[in-house]
Amino acid sequence: MEDSLQTRRGLAVASANDKPSPRTIAPDKLAQIAHTPRDYTALLKAIPGARAAVMSPLASVIPSDALVLEFSSAADLAGLPSEFEGRFGMLLHAAESTPSADDLLGKYRTQLALELDGLAKTFGHLAFRHAAVVLSDPYLREGTDVSVLFETESQDVLREVLAKHLASTAARVGAVKTSTVTLEGVPCTLHESANRDVRRYEVSLGSHVLALTNSAGAAARLLRAASGKSAKLSESADYKYARTLSPHDAQAERMFAFFGDAAVERINSGAARIVEARRSRAESELASVNYAALLHGWMTGKAPATTAEMLKTAWLLPSDLKHSDGKTISWSPELGAESAWGRVGHIMPLVDVVPGKFGKDEVSVYADFARDYDGITNGRLDPTSFRVARAAKPGVWDTELRVLPLSLGGEFRRSSTGLLENGFLRGGTFGPGATSSPLSFAMALGGVGEARGLASLFLGSEANDALQVVGDWGAVGADDGAVIWESALEHGEVLSHLEREARPHFNLDTDIDRIPGWAMMHLKSRIAFKALASTLKAKLETKRAEGGRDEVRWESAAPYKGEDVQQITLVDGDVHASLYYATSKDVLVAALRRDVLEARIDDVLAGRAPVSGKATSVKVPGDRASHTLDFAPPIQSSLRRALYALLDRQSLGGHARACASVEILARGLGAQYTGDAAARRALALRTLGYAPASPQGGDVTSDNGQCLHGVLGRSDRPNWPDARDATPLHSVLDGILGVHIETSFVPRGAELELVVRTRLNAAP
Repeated sequence: MEDSLQTRRGLAVASANDKPSPRTIAPDKLAQIAHTPRDYTALLKAIPGARAAVMSPLASVIPSDALVLEFSSAADLAGLPSEFEGRFGMLLHAAESTPSADDLLGKYRTQLALELDGLAKTFGHLAFRHAAVVLSDPYLREGTDVSVLFETESQDVLREVLAKHLASTAARVGAVKTSTVTLEGVPCTLHESANRDVRRYEVSLGSHVLALTNSAGAAARLLRAASGKSAKLSESADYKYARTLSPHDAQAERMFAFFGDAAVERINSGAARIVEARRSRAESELASVNYAALLHGWMTGKAPATTAEMLKTAWLLPSDLKHSDGKTISWSPELGAESAWGRVGHIMPLVDVVPGKFGKDEVSVYADFARDYDGITNGRLDPTSFRVARAAKPGVWDTELRVLPLSLGGEFRRSSTGLLENGFLRGGTFGPGATSSPLSFAMALGGVGEARGLASLFLGSEANDALQVVGDWGAVGADDGAVIWESALEHGEVLSHLEREARPHFNLDTDIDRIPGWAMMHLKSRIAFKALASTLKAKLETKRAEGGRDEVRWESAAPYKGEDVQQITLVDGDVHASLYYATSKDVLVAALRRDVLEARIDDVLAGRAPVSGKATSVKVPGDRASHTLDFAPPIQSSLRRALYALLDRQSLGGHARACASVEILARGLGAQYTGDAAARRALALRTLGYAPASPQGGDVTSDNGQCLHGVLGRSDRPNWPDARDATPLHSVLDGILGVHIETSFVPRGAELELVVRTRLNAAP
């Protein structure tokens, strides 16, 4: 998805000291990214049992080049985003190690004066049946257009409730002015506050669809699509393709997200990329003025009240009050730096920018971008869908990601072409299992290319014989055990209150027999495997008889549930390790501990192991996968404790950055930054574009120059969390009981479609 949208890659047009080239080049002179359209009709015909597409009712008023999230009900629109934030927001914040949790939902909800919880509770399905969130680009953090569309029986009822939401928001952010504007010849209502925290256009898209948007450009795009003046999503071949594979079903689907060829092509077009580069530079120039105000407070001990006050010092120069494109920047204590580009954190959406003409410097760097992008995609764009299913019981999240289809060129050539052989999936597929182990990874083993070299390295002349017994899948994993936590303490960067001398120490040589690791592999022939094992065992006995070292012993152990168990023991000084293995049904099971081996044999006998499938018999896996990952450690287990500690360690960087931001604000703004949490948050957003927040949750404050946090304490006397402590971050993680992920590569002609299905079990 990042390769398609290039969200992490901007255009480095010029440094801060460079003067932009004169803008004299027309848009039609820009280089274009190469795009070879696919024949989606032919792709659909090749899918066995494919039915007609079933599309969302709102697809007929959405532009074909939009990024869209379709919701099946009022409850889904209101609940799913907040559920996601509650379940995963803190974990993502900790993993990213940023100084702030992105409250994107709150930011855009305020702009649209839309109280989602109140919306659902007030009238729910009585006012509208379906909803959609529509974006023109993916730059949510920087600022973009966000439109919410409602399919409603009565726009009057909907407007009445939305008016109450507007009044509630105005009570928090200040007075809101209402006016009428004409867009695409259609009168629309605009509600806007003086500080532009609220900016809501109400747009009627026919008798049954009402849209709220924060952008005039987005409103115009919606009106053109609804009137048929521009292409609609419902007319797009790639959307029809996606909705054939994942038909719209309000009873089975909570949310469906999609972006297609047209969206990728427009987002990466020359005009869009160059304007984004201009906008990024404009935001940095606005931030520089805000930083100058903070520096003034640091150096003088008093926050500035006017621009003139700052200009009297060296912290701000007159040239800082103009953008590189000549637009004027103003500053006030109430709003911070602002200009025609907007404010930090509230930059003008790209769709509202009129690019005009371009400079040679911009054209040159975009030509380089287009050339690199063509090398990545090989002329194929990757339309993508993401579906959240309606679970049968609370706490279960079922999702499906499809990248339609993955090109076998460019960056994907090395990893993808080896997966296909004569149009079939070379690695094969298998039916996922559900072993009782808390951690397991399984993959298809249909291909033998890379395995042949490894087998030759370890088994020599028996390599070919070994490959003949390899079946359709292999799996590895680990049960829980104290040794996992001890190893994490010894070798991992985890936090613990225990002094190093008091910690249990893990030594691989002496503790290997405590490791709860295991492996399983499907066998083509159980008899062939036993013949291979007998050959290898006989060679070992021959070497011992010829005077070899007696450090490896291969002998029978006590059987388990009628299965023959073998034990291979290595004794070398302090090292004493055993490998236990058995064949149960058509599965080879091996483990470093006898009890772990028995647990896996139980899984095989109970039908909880993966199920084999011939590599050339399935073109559309359906319920089969190429790889699976399962992670479901018990609460307070060693595996989960190790994850606590790793997350705590990862969160420290974000907490330190949040503390630095709080100190910058406290010293730069002085007495202004002493109000309640809501007031300090507003000041931070105005000045930095984000509100400092610790990944451990709770308020971050300044106390005489020291960062103060409810969990982590003061920065001069930190209270580092222990993996055994009950912290907000640990509680959020405990809310996730288990994760199951299936990855499939589905052949589509000469290409592959990536399908990732996930089931997350969370505490209700």
